[in-house]
Amino acid sequence: MDGGIALTVLVRASSTEFHGWGYIVQYAGSDRDRHCFCRICGTSIFVRHVAPDAMDGMISLSTGTFDDPRPLRLAAETCIDCKPECYALAGDCHRLTQAEVEGMFA
Repeated sequence: MDGGIALTVLVRASSTEFHGWGYIVQYAGSDRDRHCFCRICGTSIFVRHVAPDAMDGMISLSTGTFDDPRPLRLAAETCIDCKPECYALAGDCHRLTQAEVEGMFA
């Protein structure tokens, strides 16, 4: 079973500063990613990409962590060939299949 929709902003870990590391728990979901969430409430905060490929050193930061996410705009929708029919994001953006996404980071 695949996970649900994730609204994230992709950033370089080296350009991101976090406070409160004592509240963050990391879970090795795979050999490529570390899922990081609040140990108090369980809220997903970010995914740290650790595989030695193009995604190494990147963080997928949950949009729910922003004090004001309103300025954010949807730039890309990924794995569109795998999404459930009930997901229909509006607006114009770049749409990629799972194979296209994997090809970008192969």
